[in-house]
Amino acid sequence: MKSASQPCRGFTLIELLVVIAIIAILAAILFPVFARARAQAKETSCISNLHEIYVATKLYREDNGKFPAVLLGYAQSDMLDPGTNKPAFYTGGNGVPLPIDKLSYSPLIVGQRYLKDKGTFLCPDSPHNTSLAVTGAVYPAGTPLVGSPVLFQDFIKENCCDNSIPIGQPAYFYLYDSYDTAPGVDVLGNINTNTPELHYSLDWTGASGANDPPNQLKYKDPPQDRTVVTWCTYHAAVAHSNKAMVLLLNGKAAAIPLSRFIPQGPLGYTP
Repeated sequence: MKSASQPCRGFTLIELLVVIAIIAILAAILFPVFARARAQAKETSCISNLHEIYVATKLYREDNGKFPAVLLGYAQSDMLDPGTNKPAFYTGGNGVPLPIDKLSYSPLIVGQRYLKDKGTFLCPDSPHNTSLAVTGAVYPAGTPLVGSPVLFQDFIKENCCDNSIPIGQPAYFYLYDSYDTAPGVDVLGNINTNTPELHYSLDWTGASGANDPPNQLKYKDPPQDRTVVTWCTYHAAVAHSNKAMVLLLNGKAAAIPLSRFIPQGPLGYTP
């Protein structure tokens, strides 16, 4: 039995410093591992979103004989189109944009409902979780129209709906939507455009004929292994990854190094 007068031995300063050093070393080892695991989980979730979008667009094409003009939907206004009595497409000054849940034209969600909810269109690394904010878009690098604003064109009208398409007017998209538009980045992952890029388009060139690249969704049978449906850059722009999540028409969705994808763009990329 310990004597009442026997002093209790505590930790020495050296012992405390050793324990603190061990904890610091373990933290330095484990925190990057946890960070990489979180990043990989978000990339996997994004790829899962892309796969669901692929299945939905495939079913849409089988039912309608064409690809949808847009994935989630163009921004629509609280003002009605006089020709259809449905919400007009928002062009920057005609009323106030509707929330996503009020869209009359959302080809994969409204009507045939190939997807259950809008959450499929939100990348886990995107900071835009409101369904009200809208943006214009520009064409990305690797396309002849690079930097030009996206306008409503005839090919949109042919693949869209019965709304009166405001040909020549700017098209607006929801920032919530990570796969119709996303930040433009360079090969290092730095954002290099003030306006988000268009990442889903039926037509990247505005041209036709023998010299027009066949890997575009406007054509009847584009090569499935070389036709880019869309891609996501939020992992690079927000989480500083060096990858883009790329979806091809054959259904393959994968994380591709920016150094491979960005210089080639949607028309030049080859797996």
